[in-house]
Amino acid sequence: MKRDFIVPTGFEKFIYVSQLVQAHGMKIAIESHRIAKPHCMGTLFWQFNDCWPVTSWSAIDFYNRPKAFYYALENLYDDVLVSVRKNRIHYEIYIVNDKLKSIEGTLTLNVCDFSGKKFETSEMTIRIPANSSELYYSFPVIEDKDRKHENTYLRYSFVSSDSAINKKALYYFTSPKNLNLQIPKLNLVYYSQTNQLKIKSNTLVKSLFLSANGVRFNKNYFDLEAGEEIEVKLSSP
Repeated sequence: MKRDFIVPTGFEKFIYVSQLVQAHGMKIAIESHRIAKPHCMGTLFWQFNDCWPVTSWSAIDFYNRPKAFYYALENLYDDVLVSVRKNRIHYEIYIVNDKLKSIEGTLTLNVCDFSGKKFETSEMTIRIPANSSELYYSFPVIEDKDRKHENTYLRYSFVSSDSAINKKALYYFTSPKNLNLQIPKLNLVYYSQTNQLKIKSNTLVKSLFLSANGVRFNKNYFDLEAGEEIEVKLSSP
């Protein structure tokens, strides 16, 4: 936690950040194993749930409450995974396709600041072979004085030609503790007919956590970009 995050004071905040550490570490491991295909053909993770109250690596706690890692699993184990790797000289964009058919679509990269301003964009049409893991794009590791790593991030997305697959994720050029995040102005609107929230922010929000007694959310601990509107379904009003 001390290496990558700001270690908080207070028990509840410590629990929150500890879940971010778990999700962050498991993301690195699972994506690395999947990218290594065919040398490694996947990962079984420990563990799914707890059988008693305990501090552990489970995805769901004893009280049946999903942790941050649980919400990350849907993307980590999706049939199509887009991932960024960094080596000494390059950032590399890999795509894993576990489907038994090839996919054609568009890979888009945007370097943005936390207010949503785009500095540069790359877009390319690609074909992803069936049952494959391949490198599709790389760019050099260069420190730009006008685009400091603590103020910018990479948005990467892949959309298939038929729009059936739409994958988007964010990559940060430095550890979460170094990010120069601003205090957001959040706009939350609840729709009772559909029992869902629509959430919007004026700046990037990192690892947004929603909490309400007795209510589960279909997504949580997510990043919200400036100007982006995200819909979250609730299990009960």
